[in-house]
Amino acid sequence: MIARILDDQYLHTANLLVCAGTLATPVGALTAVGTVVAGALSLKEVAKRMRPEQKGMAGQIAKLLKEKTAEQTHLKGDTAISLPDMVAVGMPSAQTIIDTKQQTKPLIDAMVAHLAKLGQPDYTLSQNVTAFRAVLHPVFEKLLNDAAFTAQLGPLRERIILEIPDMLREMKGGIDRIEDGMAEILAHLKSTTDPDALPLADLQKLAVRFGLPEDADKATLLPLLRDKAIEYAALKSEVDAIPETMRNLANLKAAAQDAIERVDLEEVENLMAMVHETELEEAAKSSEIRANTALLRGKVEDAYRYLSAAADSFAAVDPLEPARKRIMKYSGILRKHGLRYGDDGLRYAAELLNLILDAALNTADPPLWAEGQNILANALQEQGIRTLGVEGTDLLTASVTAYRRSLEARNRTDHPLEFAMTLNNLANALSEQGIRTQGADRADLLAQAVTACRSILEVINRVNRPVEWAMTQNNLATALTDQGIRTQRSKGADVLAEAIIACRSALEVRTRVDYPEQWAMTQKNLGSILAYQGTHTKGAEGTGLLAQAVTAFRNALEVQTRADHPVDWAMTQENIAICEKTRADHDSCNNPLPHLTAALEAVDNALIIYDPEHMSYNHAKATDLRDDIQAKVDALPPA
Repeated sequence: MIARILDDQYLHTANLLVCAGTLATPVGALTAVGTVVAGALSLKEVAKRMRPEQKGMAGQIAKLLKEKTAEQTHLKGDTAISLPDMVAVGMPSAQTIIDTKQQTKPLIDAMVAHLAKLGQPDYTLSQNVTAFRAVLHPVFEKLLNDAAFTAQLGPLRERIILEIPDMLREMKGGIDRIEDGMAEILAHLKSTTDPDALPLADLQKLAVRFGLPEDADKATLLPLLRDKAIEYAALKSEVDAIPETMRNLANLKAAAQDAIERVDLEEVENLMAMVHETELEEAAKSSEIRANTALLRGKVEDAYRYLSAAADSFAAVDPLEPARKRIMKYSGILRKHGLRYGDDGLRYAAELLNLILDAALNTADPPLWAEGQNILANALQEQGIRTLGVEGTDLLTASVTAYRRSLEARNRTDHPLEFAMTLNNLANALSEQGIRTQGADRADLLAQAVTACRSILEVINRVNRPVEWAMTQNNLATALTDQGIRTQRSKGADVLAEAIIACRSALEVRTRVDYPEQWAMTQKNLGSILAYQGTHTKGAEGTGLLAQAVTAFRNALEVQTRADHPVDWAMTQENIAICEKTRADHDSCNNPLPHLTAALEAVDNALIIYDPEHMSYNHAKATDLRDDIQAKVDALPPA
């Protein structure tokens, strides 16, 4: 009886290996389709399409597995039982086979690494791992490198291609059927503003689906789950679009088959070129969906891997296309996620670009290289802003270097708008770098930032480029603020007054109705200037300036909500905390407790978002601020 069970286990394992091999070893233009299926469907779905001859091939693999297992005598426990179990449990996905480039050793290494994560001691014993490798090596060599063997997989592969629409439709149906009424909860999350409207148990159950902490309270879970619900809806719409596209692909293949029958070879070539291009686009779309699904679950490294593979798949069409995909699309997906959630998205966005921004790309396509440098610098700058200590300073320095490289290919005469936007970005980076620098270098960097903004206003004006002009006025206000608060009192006051004028100029274009997000950003900048002025102004005038600052920050929060802009929301909350603490310390304040209480509430809000790992700089500053506020509360005399 045990022998029969083991035979069945060998055959089951062999069936899955043949299915994986079918997807991993397609010929020519079918490689991309293999990636589509591997990325979207399970090997069980492929197994449904197996024909008798493929099942016979699985029998050959099963026999080989059994023979190689019998040769092993040094496993812990029962050799005949342990090794088949390790093979079955460590089974690679088709995508893993593709990711390891169909190389036997990297593939087995990936299986061993997977087994090590399962927590089963027998799976990690050196003698068992050695035996596992010895058994799997000849099996994968036959499966992946034996041309006569893999050629027999063609009929199954063709059948899979023709049935992709049905297979993907099944996958779509699975997504539609979210278990346990979670779809209703997701819809409710998108619309409800009442934290008590949904049971905590349902929220926690849903949190597990998205890789969020299931033991969090409602106040923490609701905004996070609302974000995930919106992203989930976008992902679902992408999946909904797949079956129709894949049906078109099958129609193209049918037309090519008809052209072959008519011996119209030119039409066959044209149709197969269209097939190949469509397959690449669909494979990339599949990888994007996988990446967005991974990001939905907080798995940023997986998303980076899927997007890298998608970009590289276009090399056969055009050597520059992988770089275009990375620069113009895929890095933005990771950067946007990093900006929103303050995680590794920014780091992986930079890594995605660093791989292709070389001298060869600069020679082949200078404008593309320049845009890549600009986007890389954006990611580095945002990382630097959020990173503590020398590492953060180094990231900002690298950002400035990348912006300057971009400007080398974007001169003021030939590319005025691109030149202006890159110079805007450089000004911001120089300001951030100046804030982190001490001594004479600080003044020089801040002065460079102001000069950069003024240079832009020589290229664009409010009449011909109102949006970009307003952006520059906002950035000029930021640079002047950073410069003004670090300049001697009388001269600094003049610089801050100029910053106020720049902010109000920007708000003439950046209205709440037309540009709400930009309006909020400028309101926050205005609040920072007013707060500093109020801090250094005595009496009722200073109190009034501080009150105006709090109003400006709360204006920004009308748009920068925790649900839609969590990081910006946290930064504005921190600004409110600083401002309220200053109001409590001001010479005109008779009752500091209400202001200190408001400051504590605001800084605690910021610390909800500031991740000590990915936003170490912000977390450290906010923690110090909270300690300072709490100390002032504790020092107050009893009521």
